[in-house]
Amino acid sequence: MSLHQQSWHLGEAFPVRVMAMMLRDPDFLPKYQGDIEHSYFEKKDLCNLAYVVLKFFREREKPANRDEVIDMIVEHAATFDTDKSLGMESSLIQWLDFCLTYQIGDEGYIKEKIRKFAIRQRIKGALGQSISILESEKPDDDEDSVVGEIQRLFDNACRASAAEDLGQAFTTMGVDLPQILRDSLLYGNKIPTGFPALDAALNGGLGVPELGVVAGPPNKGKSTVLSVFGAEAAKYFHMMHVSGKHPHVKTVIHITCEMIEEDIGAKYGAWLTGMDIDAIPVKPTEYHPLYTARVGQLGPIHIKYFPPGSTTAEEVKWYIANLVMAEGVVPGLIVLDYADRLKGGEDDRFTGMGKIYDQLIMINNKFECPTWTGSQINRAHHDQDIIGAGGLAESWKKYEASDTIITLCQNEDEENRNRMRLNTAKVKRGRKNIIIPCHFFPARCEMRQMSDEEVKATAIESDGSSKDRSAEWNNLRNQAEKGVDGAKDGAATNDRAAEKKTIPGVPTSAYTMPGGMPANLAMTPPSPPSEPIN
Repeated sequence: MSLHQQSWHLGEAFPVRVMAMMLRDPDFLPKYQGDIEHSYFEKKDLCNLAYVVLKFFREREKPANRDEVIDMIVEHAATFDTDKSLGMESSLIQWLDFCLTYQIGDEGYIKEKIRKFAIRQRIKGALGQSISILESEKPDDDEDSVVGEIQRLFDNACRASAAEDLGQAFTTMGVDLPQILRDSLLYGNKIPTGFPALDAALNGGLGVPELGVVAGPPNKGKSTVLSVFGAEAAKYFHMMHVSGKHPHVKTVIHITCEMIEEDIGAKYGAWLTGMDIDAIPVKPTEYHPLYTARVGQLGPIHIKYFPPGSTTAEEVKWYIANLVMAEGVVPGLIVLDYADRLKGGEDDRFTGMGKIYDQLIMINNKFECPTWTGSQINRAHHDQDIIGAGGLAESWKKYEASDTIITLCQNEDEENRNRMRLNTAKVKRGRKNIIIPCHFFPARCEMRQMSDEEVKATAIESDGSSKDRSAEWNNLRNQAEKGVDGAKDGAATNDRAAEKKTIPGVPTSAYTMPGGMPANLAMTPPSPPSEPIN
């Protein structure tokens, strides 16, 4: 398709307007010359005129004035026989003067359409090259390599040109910096975790295109925590859509290389209903009413299993792209359980894991959403009271690539009491080394930040008190049910890490998610445990 063939849709004068921009706007060719080829102009004279204008710019690295274009026209025409040369000179100069005085109109419209047209032309070229690659493929060629080469062709074809983003001058940006940050995907579109102190440490949650990692020893609840983050995000997306802040309800895409889809579905079902996972299949009459009453308060959650060790990040990207195209899904958050189980395509796991994490960030950029994933902690850090980011297993490159790392800290006493501490081991845009005590009930996929009162009660118990605290816990439960102080959330330091920073308690009733909607609007959080603490 040429610019003239497209003119039926954009107006007959569209190619002339493009040429007028090339000749008269000194900023047009420096930004858009990569999107324009002279062959895009079907009319012979305009095609030749575009040829000389583009040739001058690419050789001299500056736009040509009228006299310089005429000199190029004469030089170009001289390559043809005498009769044709004279006619070409006269015709091209007439077109040159016509375009120099033509009324361009909406320049923004021209720039937008020429870029989209150029992308289509590059896609056509990529399609032809891909067919050639497939036709020349040999039986012993590596399939991943062939697919990767074709993928690169289409990625390059669909890329935004250099004109799309030339960077910003701080003197220009600085004037409106507060509003720019509020409107940006990274700073103004955070996806909350549902844990007020954690969200405060992350300045609202995980932003686009950030990569967050939940790290912990084996069988400590990484998959459960990831599911809780996914469920809280689905609740948030529903709230934003209902409030009109998101025109389309966004989807949580939960990819599992660890458990089958039914296992992950059971976690979400337990989180939603408050039932133990084991009770769901044997108590359907209890499950269905709870599910029906609450599922309308969640946005979509899509679960997909991939075999561990044989799935690449590239396949994950194609899967999400197919969801977008086939189902009209708008990705809001990717939960990947977990990246360590993907195939890196490298013999060296150190290099391969770093590459996988870089690819996940590229996926986040492509679909404009963040990702939470999980990672193992190496053996040397399993028994540490507070696990730092240095405990990530296999590759330090995972630390380098990640934006946020949350470690799961739990000693034997805490495990017996269904408690766990979250540690913000790395936060690129926020506060690190924040300890957040939580209730943790993996059997029903429940994790809640402890209130200030609960943290104080825990501190007394750790001092060795044998006092019966059931009355205090019952009082806290009653307060939570009434939405009073029991709904207060906060973070506290661990006794053995007094140097750690803390965040003051934030009342749930006053806590506001990004977008201005109360966090407890869509769903009442479960009450604290009713069992007494001995």
